[in-house]
Amino acid sequence: MTVPSLVVRENDTFCPTAGRAARVSACRNISAASTAARVRIGCVARDQYLTCPETPVAWAHRGGGALGRLGPELVGAVVRPVFAKSALTRSKIEGIDYAVNPYYGCLHGCRYCYAAWMTRRRFPDHVWGLHVHPKVNIHRLLDRELSSARPGLVELGTSTDPYQPVESRFQLTRRCLEVLSHHPGFDVALLTKSPLVLRDLEVLRAIDAEVGFSLSGLGDVVRLLEPRAPPGEARLAALRRLSSEGLRTFAFISPVLPGITDRQVRSLLRSVAEARPSRVLVDALRFRPGVLRSMRSALSGSPELLRELGSYASDQAGWLQRVRAAMEEAAEGLGLTLEFLF
Repeated sequence: MTVPSLVVRENDTFCPTAGRAARVSACRNISAASTAARVRIGCVARDQYLTCPETPVAWAHRGGGALGRLGPELVGAVVRPVFAKSALTRSKIEGIDYAVNPYYGCLHGCRYCYAAWMTRRRFPDHVWGLHVHPKVNIHRLLDRELSSARPGLVELGTSTDPYQPVESRFQLTRRCLEVLSHHPGFDVALLTKSPLVLRDLEVLRAIDAEVGFSLSGLGDVVRLLEPRAPPGEARLAALRRLSSEGLRTFAFISPVLPGITDRQVRSLLRSVAEARPSRVLVDALRFRPGVLRSMRSALSGSPELLRELGSYASDQAGWLQRVRAAMEEAAEGLGLTLEFLF
């Protein structure tokens, strides 16, 4: 079951209650209207269903009609809450037992992301980077499923960014972390591109979670392929903060992008070393269905990067061998140990 979409336009406002949909009191139907967007949400019945009234009733926030301002990173987005059937998925990634993804889709819109085609299989009209589907009941499902699951490593964010912009409103990742804190038999790791993770520092510390930040490069050039993701510099600053707070952290240089990562090897690894992660992983660019076409479209105004992408596509093994050698040499001088996943 779904509820009507929220289409975000510039200067819209947003009722905070929509971000707390799964905690709405029983039997209370709500309609929240703003200048150019309307969100209709209802109650959670038996922890499973979100209902929407046929004839919504105008509603204002108790205590003065306060509305939260939407950030510019949400402009143009379509937010369509859904109900998941399960929360905990057996992972096929080596070393990870379970995956938890609080959202379908990701507003960061990275053009190289392997998850784009996976999401479109479920939602054929899905526009990667513009549509997102919060799983508003995921934390309740997770609590139930963990009670009968074998202990193991749970990773949040294997096919979405758990701290993408809508997390600031829906707080589903935070609720999942709180649920995990009540199941101490499970180890927790997460991967993100967002400094929003700092909001949950205390709960992450309480469950001894390992936090990773992925990045492929620094500066404006990488934004051609990561249009809505926070800058790499902001990610490294957040990584440095978490490391200084004593959390287990890792930098994930992934994917290694032709014409970008290979041109920044020394400066990138130097910046990573300054953030003092517990470990550093490196992975290759892989052409899942639609990825090469998406990247070519994004780089259409940059002939040099298109040529580099073509060179990589025609000789991936040779290109990766060369960039690995360059990274190993630079890392040795910085005292970094790199774990290559290719």
